[in-house]
Amino acid sequence: MFSVLDNKKIKGVGIILLIFHHMYRTVQQITLTGVKLNFLDVQVLSRLAMCARICVYVFVFLSAYGLAYIYEQKYSNNIKSEQHSDGCNTLKFILLQWLKVLFPYWFTIILLWIIWLLIPNLGLASIYGKDKMSIFYMLGDIFPVLDMLGKGEHMFRGVLWYMNFSLIMILLIPIVYELTKKFGFAIIIATMFLFCYIPIGYKSIYGGDYRYYLFAIEMGILFYSYSVFDKLYKVYTDFNIIFKIITIFILLCLSIMFPYVSLFVINSNKFGFSAILNTLGAIALIVAAFLVKVKQLNRLFVIIGTYSLDIYLTHWLLYYPKFIKFIHITDILIAQYLWSVLLAVGIGVLIGVLKKCCGYTTFYNELIKKIS
Repeated sequence: MFSVLDNKKIKGVGIILLIFHHMYRTVQQITLTGVKLNFLDVQVLSRLAMCARICVYVFVFLSAYGLAYIYEQKYSNNIKSEQHSDGCNTLKFILLQWLKVLFPYWFTIILLWIIWLLIPNLGLASIYGKDKMSIFYMLGDIFPVLDMLGKGEHMFRGVLWYMNFSLIMILLIPIVYELTKKFGFAIIIATMFLFCYIPIGYKSIYGGDYRYYLFAIEMGILFYSYSVFDKLYKVYTDFNIIFKIITIFILLCLSIMFPYVSLFVINSNKFGFSAILNTLGAIALIVAAFLVKVKQLNRLFVIIGTYSLDIYLTHWLLYYPKFIKFIHITDILIAQYLWSVLLAVGIGVLIGVLKKCCGYTTFYNELIKKIS
């Protein structure tokens, strides 16, 4: 059974990849970190970091899987409700999930605003400007819509594009869920033709074409609907230790190979081949992480996954020019990366603890219970 702890564990793996991706994805970014590459070409490191971008597909897949579970259990057309029609159930699902995304996010974004106001020579005016549109841009970050409105350059930070996308994904879940129930895996073929006949989708300046993540949404829902994880684990447990190791090794190799190949087909994405390859790479990584049951390792990644939202929203501080000196304590690649992960996780956990200490988490949980 794919559990909540499995979900958190794999989110933790995704966060580890996210930090690697954002720190070393370009030659310019590698130069800023001051890392020394004695035996590794800078272009190779950049490409490896670009492969780590499958972390986004990992997050989308996991979100779709979890949302499909919630939708089927409480809100789908299969559930008979004496109080609400199917339309009301769907609307309630969307609004509640939006609130679950926004409420934890609001604390962190406002905290970042306060920090920005306190730091000399920064201030919110350096982000949003001083004209009459600045209030609009700030509201567009509180209710994250700037990216989908084509104003992504005015967001507090580029990472907020995913908050915009999350709201759209929640809107899509009921539709995609019903389609996958009716057509099964054939929906993937239909989506390929969608890329062919609707060649232009909404392109975020930070997250790319939103259509690319549709495959990950569909696969997440399909994995839930067909209990794929349960079936895979049942087969996996019958293997001897040698075959288990070989299986994990192959899956990890595929998780690198698929996104690496996608780097060279991104300009010929008529049928969404690049998106499919990245989705397959993400799925290979997710399955590998799911199958590995090392208790100490699992606990570590579960902790990271528990605070994944706050880590995601603040990890960029590590390579922001004002704070990048904190990762310059070493120029050895592995040591610098691990130190950066430790810092990013520490900041995320600190914010999570702050939420609990001030009663924000308790208030949020009670609010969700009442609404649910």
